[in-house]
Amino acid sequence: MTDYSDIMYAMGAMVIFSILIINTNSSIFRNEVLLIENELEHTAIALAQGIVEEARSKRFDQETLGDEEALNIPIPLLSRHFDPEMVPGSFTAPSNLGPEIGEVYPDFNDFDDYNGLELQLTTDHGEYAITAEVYYVYWNNPDVPASVQTEHKRMNVFVTSNYFNHTVTISYIKSF
Repeated sequence: MTDYSDIMYAMGAMVIFSILIINTNSSIFRNEVLLIENELEHTAIALAQGIVEEARSKRFDQETLGDEEALNIPIPLLSRHFDPEMVPGSFTAPSNLGPEIGEVYPDFNDFDDYNGLELQLTTDHGEYAITAEVYYVYWNNPDVPASVQTEHKRMNVFVTSNYFNHTVTISYIKSF
């Protein structure tokens, strides 16, 4: 009878060892998936942040553009000179936010030109779809679009990919 008990102990040890190996492999696999998802998400965040940074360097509105635009002087090199008489009502109407006729990405000249932006970018980490929306907001309620011109515009940049199942969103508010 001792011969069979030794075989049973050996078989039991093999079953326990097999379960341990399966659990270890499963944990390693889950960790690798998380690492890859994190890398993809970091790339998506970087792409969205890049669009926001581009838009931040632009003027608030088409109506606030000055002579320096005609001279093609980069806006960040200029001091901002705004007409003190400029009021929100003279800004681009909410229904007209987006690029003006003839403007195409990446040659936008003001912040709201990014409204309706749709890009497909391919990186080392895969393909990403980027969209953006720009709308007026009130300073005391920046999550809700305003139906009239205000001194604040909000940009939401959305990045999606087939490689992750959620949307990365970055928001930024630019004030006049």
